[in-house]
Amino acid sequence: MRTFLKYIIPGIVVLWSFSCGNSHSGDGQSQDQPTDSAQVENTQQPDESKSGVMRKESELAAWMKNKHDQLAMIREKLEKGESIPDSIDWNWEAIYTAQRTDEDASGETFDGMAQAFLTEMKKTVETGDVKAYNHAVRSCVNCHENYCPGPISKIQRLKITDAESM
Repeated sequence: MRTFLKYIIPGIVVLWSFSCGNSHSGDGQSQDQPTDSAQVENTQQPDESKSGVMRKESELAAWMKNKHDQLAMIREKLEKGESIPDSIDWNWEAIYTAQRTDEDASGETFDGMAQAFLTEMKKTVETGDVKAYNHAVRSCVNCHENYCPGPISKIQRLKITDAESM
């Protein structure tokens, strides 16, 4: 169970951290308050296929970046032994409904990985379970290994490495 959790959260976090068209894995900074997905959604990223051309970020990429910020905040809370705030707007269903950068990132495989992430995140939110959190992070990594490898290293940094002592 512990190994499973270590892989789920990073995978999911990676999914929402970056659009599939964005292979930049820069360091995101954790925040006490999660970013507003509507604000993130309207940002533009350089189109790597055409120098100097800007493209609008997909809804799913914006959702994943928002989840990355939320997971970074949750990581801090769990490491300090604090509870997860009830005020977080998770918007779980957006992982299935948001417009994707790459429509290939859909179907049974994607949906199965998304469900694994959601299951572990809901468990984390309800119980504050560090193992569930790490599994959710790992599920992000797993998915990004299949669909959009760019943000994997950024997602892996969300893992709580000293989970055994918590």
